[in-house]
Amino acid sequence: TVSKRQLSTGPRRPGVVSVITGIEAGELVVTHGIMRLNQGSAVSITATQQGEESLSELLKQSNTDRGAH
Repeated sequence: TVSKRQLSTGPRRPGVVSVITGIEAGELVVTHGIMRLNQGSAVSITATQQGEESLSELLKQSNTDRGAH
C-alpha cells in the first residue's frame, strides 16, 4: 500500500533526484501516476527503474512483461 512521506532532496539532474532523508534503502518510490493515489491505496508494481530508462521504455517493459504487444 501507499503511504505519503515527507522527503528531503539533494542534488538534481535531468531525470534524477537524490533523496537525503525520508525513505530507507530498498524502499520503492512512486514517480508517475501519483495524482491517482490516496493514502493507503493498493498498488501493483508494473515496472521498476534500475538505471537511466525513460518512462516510455519502462512502459514498454511493463506491457511486454504482461504479454501485451
